[in-house]
Formats: sequence, structure tokens, C-alpha cells
Amino acid sequence: MKTGQSSIIPLREKEAFYSWFASLYLHAPMARLLEPFKNPQTLSVLTHVFQDEPYHAAIKELTAYIDKASVEDLRDEFNSLFVVPSKRSYVPAYESSFRERQGDEMGNLWGKTTGDVAKLYREAGYEASKLQGVCAPDHVGIELAFIAKLCADTMQCLENNDKEKANGIELLRKTFLEQHLSKWIEDFSNAVNASPASIFYKHLSGLTTQLVFLDVKDV
Repeated sequence: MKTGQSSIIPLREKEAFYSWFASLYLHAPMARLLEPFKNPQTLSVLTHVFQDEPYHAAIKELTAYIDKASVEDLRDEFNSLFVVPSKRSYVPAYESSFRERQGDEMGNLWGKTTGDVAKLYREAGYEASKLQGVCAPDHVGIELAFIAKLCADTMQCLENNDKEKANGIELLRKTFLEQHLSKWIEDFSNAVNASPASIFYKHLSGLTTQLVFLDVKDV
């Protein structure tokens, strides 16, 4: 964990960031998903949440790149990284690939890790979306979307003054963050960073890792 931050991120902001980042891993980038990077208010929130200087630099580089790159450029990057299985640039976006790797060989899908994630989803009543190109429920985008849903559910319970249920959901979120996302998100980010195809996602994966680590400290 590489962070010196100690600030607590409000649940509403966490839910928004998890949902937004999840969408950028689940779908090839679309113009509407990139608009927040051009919004001064969103950028102000980003720089407030990600306070360490390396992340400020990453946000600046992201916005500068989006200003000059086309949506097609970003779609090509997405496909090279996460869709087309080229040994040169491809990065598997699945927890099992990293948690069950043997040396340089990535782990296979639908092993114990995938099963554990699917079981936890079922127990939580979470329906993992069946999306084109997503082969297993331990995909990074689905895991991030799961955390976003738990944030939203907690907020709803608090609005209904059901603190006991809210505490139960937060315990589940803490469990999932500690037992799953935080166990592999940095390795995933490092692999994305090392891919020659990575420009936009190099910075996004760094911010995603930081969000997860900050949340583990908060929850």
C-alpha cells in the first residue's frame, strides 16, 4: 500500500467513484464516461480525494491525454489491454488470474478464487451482470460495481435510520475489500502499467488502487 493519506472519503463520493471506474473497466470508453475528466467540479473532488502528489500528477496527465486523444484511441487501448489476448499487451482483468498465478503463468478462470467471489455475491443477493466480453464474476469492473452497490445500500439504510443493517452491509464491504479487491488490485495495476498499450488505463488503474487502499483504511 503506497499512501500517506488519512482523510476519510464520504460514502457518496466512494459510491460515485466506484461506479464510474467500474464502467470504464467493463465497457470500452464512451464520451459520456470521459466527460467527468473535463468537469472542473469533478476534478476538484478528485484532487481532494487523491491528495498525494503522484495522484495529482496522474489526474493532470489523464485530463491532458483525454483533451488530445479521440474516443477511438481509448477504445483501441481498452481492446488491446483487456479484450485481444496478445502476449505483448494483454492484461487479464480477473482476480483469479493474479491470485492463482504460478510464476509467470496467470491463473485460470473459474478456480477457487472465482468460486469464492461468486459465493459471496450470492450470499449478498448481488446479481453479477452478464456483459459481453466479461467471462467471470471476479472481473475488476464487477468487483468495483459490487462495492459501489454496497455503498449505495449503506446510504439507503442510514436514510431509513436502519443503523443495524447499515453496519452489516459495511462489514460485508470491509470483508470483500480485505479478502478480495485489496489482495490483487495493485498487482493488476502494475501489470496495466507495464503494458506498452497502456496510457489512459495506466493512470486510471493507479487511481483505482489508491481508492481501494483508502477505503480499506476508512471502512
